[in-house]
Amino acid sequence: MNGATLGAIRFIRSWYGKSPAMVSEEVVIQRDDGPVPGTFLRPAHQNRNLPGWVVLHGLTRPGRRHRSMVRFAEALASTGGAERAIPTMKAAILALDERPEVHHGHIGLVGFSFGASQALVAASDADVAQHLSGVFGFGGYRDLYDTFTFQMTGRFHWEGQDNHLPPDPYGRWIAAGNLLPLVPGLDGADEAAEALLSLAAHAGDEGLYAWDPIYDSMKEELRSDLLPEAKVLFDLFAPPAG
Repeated sequence: MNGATLGAIRFIRSWYGKSPAMVSEEVVIQRDDGPVPGTFLRPAHQNRNLPGWVVLHGLTRPGRRHRSMVRFAEALASTGGAERAIPTMKAAILALDERPEVHHGHIGLVGFSFGASQALVAASDADVAQHLSGVFGFGGYRDLYDTFTFQMTGRFHWEGQDNHLPPDPYGRWIAAGNLLPLVPGLDGADEAAEALLSLAAHAGDEGLYAWDPIYDSMKEELRSDLLPEAKVLFDLFAPPAG
């Protein structure tokens, strides 16, 4: 069995709850404009010649501590790789490549959601590229207009066809929460935006998918204190699940 197949098996076993013992270390990466916190993970039974992975999370309140992100990072580390999930890829890659546990020059970069585009941009930097063996992006975007269209409506165009999928409401809550107050003369915008951001923060802390009915009670609680014009906006972006 080759190394790639063995690594894939370890990842799958760990993802489904059979993770080996892990060593987790809180670290600080020194960036040009100041320190950035991160997490270094490796299997407890290995401490030399590990391939390294830098993992960048998307726009989520818990950041690198999001349950799904922690689960992914531990599964990835179980394959024999060492991982850091921090918001500054260039500093992380260079620092990771200097760790004694990591095989020099064997660094991979992974980005999720908003982080996927950032990972691709970082990989184009000549100073970074020479340290990378591979770059992966999950759920990234190419066109911001198309991204917002899908985020709000679920409509997208692919291979000459118009399609529709239910979009994750989490991104819609964050986008509306930040952008509604910028719309001139929109009554109730500030109130609705504050409620939407509170809902998004709660969803981020819970770590469950935003379309889960578990959030319906909080939606009702948040909208109950809103003025009528704010309720209309809130209901537009955060209707009950389903």
